[in-house]
Amino acid sequence: MKKELVISVFDKDLSWVDNVSKEVSIKKYRKGSNLNLDDEIYLSNNVGRDVHTFFYHILNNYDNLADITFFSQDYPFDHVENYVEIINSDVDFITKCSILHFDGYWGFHWNNIGTMWQLNPSSQFTNGRILTSFNDGYPHDKNLYVDETWKSLFNCPHPLSYDFVPGGHFCVTKETVKIRTKEFYQHVVTLLETYDKMPWNIERLEAYIFNKNYI
Repeated sequence: MKKELVISVFDKDLSWVDNVSKEVSIKKYRKGSNLNLDDEIYLSNNVGRDVHTFFYHILNNYDNLADITFFSQDYPFDHVENYVEIINSDVDFITKCSILHFDGYWGFHWNNIGTMWQLNPSSQFTNGRILTSFNDGYPHDKNLYVDETWKSLFNCPHPLSYDFVPGGHFCVTKETVKIRTKEFYQHVVTLLETYDKMPWNIERLEAYIFNKNYI
């Protein structure tokens, strides 16, 4: 099983990457200052936060994705304290450590060193513990427009509220990525490059994007 770790890099120390198994391919995308490092891909269009970086990778590697791709901020541990151990482990351990899991998707959120959100059982996904958001981002953010974003992406009615994994650390199989077309991901990237609030909107739709039950 081929694994890849995609890191959205901005200004954090990346020495922790040395602890990732040598069997895991690593791709670093940097925004902000261009350090001209050989092992990094510089994205001059500094928009869309880490969410844009993740979907940019999916779009541009759609035909050569790893079996499982992990997505990470440049310092993941205040969101997922044991993320390196998860990345290095087998699927059973990955599933055990996830707070939301369904076919080919795992979302993660656990730590003792950062903000640990109070998670609740999901009413929309089985075996999931999540945060719930309304269209405007309440109660965790404000001035969002999740319903409108949903209508731009899906051809089915939007839920009354949105269940999501906070922090944006997840992994997904290539088969699950490909339940959507390359054109779909191009549209997601375009939205992220166009609207300032879009990273928080897409974060709330992540579990739906990678779920075949939503058309």
